[in-house]
Amino acid sequence: MKVIIASFAKCGTKTLRDCLRILGYTVYDFDENFMYFGDQWMEIFEKGASVEMFKKMYKDVDAISDFPACVYWQTLHEAFPNAKIILTTRKSEDVWLKSWNEQASSINDSKIFQAQCALTPTGRKFARFNKENFTAIFECPPKTSNIMLRDENVLRKRYRKHNLAVRQKAPKDKLLEFKLSDGWGPLCDFLGKDVPDVSFPHSNKGSPIRSSHVAPLLFRSLDREMFLVLSFSTVIIAILLYTIPKL
Repeated sequence: MKVIIASFAKCGTKTLRDCLRILGYTVYDFDENFMYFGDQWMEIFEKGASVEMFKKMYKDVDAISDFPACVYWQTLHEAFPNAKIILTTRKSEDVWLKSWNEQASSINDSKIFQAQCALTPTGRKFARFNKENFTAIFECPPKTSNIMLRDENVLRKRYRKHNLAVRQKAPKDKLLEFKLSDGWGPLCDFLGKDVPDVSFPHSNKGSPIRSSHVAPLLFRSLDREMFLVLSFSTVIIAILLYTIPKL
């Protein structure tokens, strides 16, 4: 582990993820953590994180980003003390909350996504994972009908507490509080990398939940499994329609 993106969700984490990938890092974002380490994270949600577990999980991973890993940044840094820590925030708490609520609405109001979470193996696993994820992070699970938490008081308190903890507890020589508007320069200086000959990305800005920037591994699995479910259901219905009149 070389870089810990300690930024709370909806603080430019997809942009930072893509920046690090451009710079040659292997980054595990929310998508990879769920798809590859979902079982380990469920154990962490239930029993708590440990340095040894993180050492084993992330020994071949260069960087992490987004939930759930970002809120375990301190234990991750104990496991990988040479890792550098990056924190980004929004202009204000209100701006962050607005961005969170927009994505929450996109997810919670998506009938297709709700159906996939109910009807596919990966979707059901994701629904369980996300409930435990939010319970661990916010000590408050989403309501049954929602995928993402919408309790404003809980959200504000946790966002504020997280950012303060990173600023106070992260080693000053390992921490960069980074503004995305500053572009490649400060980031590359901090990481000891040359500035790449590509434009600074601005990923997932106003994108819908099914954008390729959000969770491509998850949605490819959901789409594939939903196709199989619908295909199987269609075949069963066709067989029934063909055989029932003859009975």
